[in-house]
Amino acid sequence: MSNLSPLYKTMNSKILFLDFDGVLITHESEPARLPLGLGKNEMRSLKKILAAVNCKIVVTSTFRVGKPIVWFRELFGAYNIEPERVLDSTPVIKDAKRGVEIDAWLKSHTKVRNFVILDDTADLGMHEDRLIRVDFNVGLTSADADKAIKMFGQAWSGRNSHN
Repeated sequence: MSNLSPLYKTMNSKILFLDFDGVLITHESEPARLPLGLGKNEMRSLKKILAAVNCKIVVTSTFRVGKPIVWFRELFGAYNIEPERVLDSTPVIKDAKRGVEIDAWLKSHTKVRNFVILDDTADLGMHEDRLIRVDFNVGLTSADADKAIKMFGQAWSGRNSHN
């Protein structure tokens, strides 16, 4: 079983779709002085979610363009987040809104049982009900983290409409 890909191992899992700009990086963030300058408070809030919920991260940020997933695993590892928590990134679909890219990812990973989206925009279409909209000027807060944790505890009933 050890030869199975990380995607197979996360079947029936919970997914955290994660944006960076406005969520982990803001103009007001106090940089952690580590790669990419992710905010200290924002990273603390992300770690709060990861400590409470056994979820995997799927990167939705435009930072994913041109970067292999190992780059994100190393980035989060520098912030003391287990690299294996970073599962994947959404596909880049030309001229598509983020919600379309998330939907494409979900359609190709049909065993996902629940997900939450952390983003500062609301261009998520049919997935807006799974969005924790983060204030771009403030970034991810402890209160946002609490909302995400609560949402992970609520069943996602949308699978049938996306198959």
